[in-house]
Amino acid sequence: MYSLYGIATSDLPECIGTVCYTKWQNMLQRCYSETFQARTTAYKGVTVCDEWLRFSNFKEWFDSQPITEDMHLDKDILHVGNKIYSPATCCLVVAELNFLFTVKKKTTYATGVSRKGKWFVAKINIDGELVRLGNYLTEQEASTAYSVAKVQKIKRWLPYVTYDMRIVEGLNEHIERLENGHD
Repeated sequence: MYSLYGIATSDLPECIGTVCYTKWQNMLQRCYSETFQARTTAYKGVTVCDEWLRFSNFKEWFDSQPITEDMHLDKDILHVGNKIYSPATCCLVVAELNFLFTVKKKTTYATGVSRKGKWFVAKINIDGELVRLGNYLTEQEASTAYSVAKVQKIKRWLPYVTYDMRIVEGLNEHIERLENGHD
């Protein structure tokens, strides 16, 4: 047994290098590595539940999931604004769905909105391509266009995630928030 980041216990040395172990290690890095936190501020304040600080517990959860191959560990889909990795708040999803909830804000404008001259520009990533949704006179109009497009993207995923109804419920929560003007 050995410790990671002075907080977690790696108690199954025979699993080092496995997909499950790598996901556990990466989760800990996002939460407890000062170097990672300095580069990626989105993870500031994010923690791992006590149960998952022991690898064998995380592995038990991971192995119980309906699909594990080529899946990403996600903490954002099930509960909007979640800051804890735990069995109740995490799920495994394909990369494309996971990236749908990754926001890299580079401006002070609403998500999906930038400014070009007098126009507010709405853009969204669709199938790996940045798509311009249009130019708008107000930031609110551009933000609404982005929200409508994002709701459409999320709805496309609903038929593919019925293997875990928690994901369906989480996606519906995101849809409701976007339709009510929250990004």
